[in-house]
Amino acid sequence: MIAALPVRLYFHGVPGIHDELDRLAIASDGVVGIDRNAIAADCNGDDFFDALAADVAQRGEHLHLIGFSLGAAAALHVAARLPEAVTRIDLIAPAAPPALGDFFATAAGGPMFQLAAKRPWLFRLVARLQSLIARNFPAALARALFANCAGEDRVLAAKSEFRRAIIGILHDGLGAHSDSYQREIAAYVGPWAGRLVAIKAPVTIWQGDADTWSPPAMARTLAATLPNIAGLRMMPGLSHYSALKAAMPQILLK
Repeated sequence: MIAALPVRLYFHGVPGIHDELDRLAIASDGVVGIDRNAIAADCNGDDFFDALAADVAQRGEHLHLIGFSLGAAAALHVAARLPEAVTRIDLIAPAAPPALGDFFATAAGGPMFQLAAKRPWLFRLVARLQSLIARNFPAALARALFANCAGEDRVLAAKSEFRRAIIGILHDGLGAHSDSYQREIAAYVGPWAGRLVAIKAPVTIWQGDADTWSPPAMARTLAATLPNIAGLRMMPGLSHYSALKAAMPQILLK
């Protein structure tokens, strides 16, 4: 009897959108993008991840989760809720639980995470402003986000097709889904490190050593904490999106 092939599910970054791999012209054959932005805006915290896991559970009995950046956190929440169905996990430039270390001091998005943790009302206000900018001036927001990018992300940022894709992702993701953006960051800065012990599937982490958004310390700490780590693949010279671009073809080969 031939074993069923795993269903490959992609968890996009934040801000992001379910079809970002296609938009960024990154290998995605046979990969289904999970549309987390489609879950009701008033569904937050554990209720949000319960609803997300219920949606994922309908996709099949052998699930391969692929999480990018903050999407890695969402993938881990789902894996902890579906330990028998999830058989493989690949995380690219993963955002580790904040409780595991002092990551915000070096992460490019650290100030926003700190704001969400310490002054949630002010975070919500800033997030709404970011959403307004993303709707009306996404190119300006993209320039600001990539102004200090490092490693191979600088090469990507110089390419017009990449810039157009990022502008579209910001407009359609953050611009149209501020509530989704806010709830995922609010959940991320909360206490969820304890969920990791429930994850049974082997996890491979793909990390660029020049990443300034998800610093390498996050990947190393997460690898040391997860109960079943299959490997930590450090990628020299790569940063955030360049790691995504390089890792996906290798993930799909296995």
